[in-house]
Amino acid sequence: MRGFVLVGAILLLAAVASLTGCGNQPGTIAGQVTDALSGGAVPRARVVLSGLERVEGEGQLQVFKKSSALQDGHTDEAGQFSFTVEPDSYQVEVWFEDNRLESRLVEVRPGRTTTVEFRVTLP
Repeated sequence: MRGFVLVGAILLLAAVASLTGCGNQPGTIAGQVTDALSGGAVPRARVVLSGLERVEGEGQLQVFKKSSALQDGHTDEAGQFSFTVEPDSYQVEVWFEDNRLESRLVEVRPGRTTTVEFRVTLP
């Protein structure tokens, strides 16, 4: 009987350890930038990913302040982009020819891909 209890305790600890390890998995922000008028892809648009700091509030009434840029890249020929990041909230900005076109708040969960589509009007 004592052996079964020991085996059960070991299995329980292993299950808890594997579940807590899942929270440390990175997630992905992926998306596409398209022209609002033509519907075509926008290649070479600059995509900037910034961290966020919670300033105040709880639940739906939280207020965030943008912190420094964490990652910076460009869309490919199909207008697509992708960033692998730690689970958290981020600000995603799309720029084209030194003009900020659009910005969104995005939440990334462990092991998941968060998809963001931007339909922008080019300058």
